[in-house]
Amino acid sequence: MEIKSTLLLTLAGGQMCLLTAGAQTVSEDFNSYANGTTIGSGTMNGGGGWYSAWQGNGQGGAVNNGVLSENGASGGAPAYWRYFNSLGAINSSTTYYFRADLGANSPTSQNEFWGAALTDNSGNRIGELIVEHTWVTSQIGSTTFTGNTAGYTPNGGLEEMLGELQWNNNSLTLSVWATPASSPLPGSQAAAGAPTWVQTGAAPTANNLGGVLLEGFSVQSDTTVEADNLLFGPTWASVTTVPEPSILGLLGLGGLFLSRRFRK
Repeated sequence: MEIKSTLLLTLAGGQMCLLTAGAQTVSEDFNSYANGTTIGSGTMNGGGGWYSAWQGNGQGGAVNNGVLSENGASGGAPAYWRYFNSLGAINSSTTYYFRADLGANSPTSQNEFWGAALTDNSGNRIGELIVEHTWVTSQIGSTTFTGNTAGYTPNGGLEEMLGELQWNNNSLTLSVWATPASSPLPGSQAAAGAPTWVQTGAAPTANNLGGVLLEGFSVQSDTTVEADNLLFGPTWASVTTVPEPSILGLLGLGGLFLSRRFRK
């Protein structure tokens, strides 16, 4: 989706988002599917910026009230993937952002994880945001961030996680912001403050930004994994919600009152 205007407000993730000129954003909020729609149905092709429907080899991931979820099978490894229309090539100084609201809910700690990875056109992982019901972490390629929680503990529900990928020649830095989805990150990167953690490593071999992979490992039968609000773009503003809908409503009412006053 190519944005032609200088400044545009558009719906993404069910809320208003600020996009800058020339921004190319991919989004999926799962709100366009009826309850019970499954990955395997071949009809999950909503959102914007994709050229393929969702595919997968999980145990029946389905949409429930605008959230993709799956109840795990013993030792299962659910995986779902989808590819972008076009997000451009990776060069030695590319910066890119991606967001996912993730949940992994289990009554016991079983060392499971559920992640959303940005991939190349062949499905190889470039950077990944990962959540388990007692910790969160990230990966560059297949290298996991050391320390897991990095001073942050999930709240038991969907976690808003946002990653900034910065290529510098052959190295890659992934900065991660992790916060409860009920308190979304602000549209300004400066207002968001320092990232929860920063991971730096060798850049995986990838020439393009191709798609997204949702994957879990060792997901047990008593665990539910969830995903919502997948956003991918070249700017911070393209993957965060700004301003709040309530603020937009007040601004709209103010404009209406002014309009009526001038008409009088």
